[in-house]
Amino acid sequence: MELGVFSLTDIYPGSTDTAASRIDDIVGYGILAEQSGLDVFGIGEHHTRAFAVSSPAVVHAAIARATSRITLTTTATVLSVLDPVRVYQDFATLDLVSHGRAEIIAGRSAFAEPFALFGEDIAQLDDLFAEKLDLLLRLRNEDRVTWTGRFRPPLRGRPQPAPGRPAADLGHRRRHPRQRRACRPARPTDGARLHRWHPPWPTSPLAVAP
Repeated sequence: MELGVFSLTDIYPGSTDTAASRIDDIVGYGILAEQSGLDVFGIGEHHTRAFAVSSPAVVHAAIARATSRITLTTTATVLSVLDPVRVYQDFATLDLVSHGRAEIIAGRSAFAEPFALFGEDIAQLDDLFAEKLDLLLRLRNEDRVTWTGRFRPPLRGRPQPAPGRPAADLGHRRRHPRQRRACRPARPTDGARLHRWHPPWPTSPLAVAP
């Protein structure tokens, strides 16, 4: 069993906090979490000014340089609106910076705002998430990927940087009340369970931490 804490990075209304002061706080929380003996520290990804962090990988890189043991995860990476290749590259780089401590929790978004910001159709939420999750898994499992889908240009090649081992905890975040259809379920070929997925692939670019 692992124990950890996470920050959604919210900025309390009416407080004197700024995005800069909250990020300083969150980096300090990550360092303190390791000093307190916890196993995991998570950072949420949000895309409105009510929250301080839109790029958890960047903030985790700062924490990584001041820690040596704690797993650095997201709560969650909003995969529905992001490019899976960019997600792969960011977290492969974070994994190299942290010497193997990066983890991704891939989610769908509990908010509507990111879809407008990134030009994605929220009515296509299920299909967006399923396709992008499948591509992210391909990037984890294959050195060279040839791929064609509906929501991004075809991919042929070898993503850079050279793969680290960021964990792929590809669970699903809580559903928005308006989202009524089921999430894309975990499959046997994903090699994982729905919520926390454990590592069956010792050589894969994105392997799941125990």
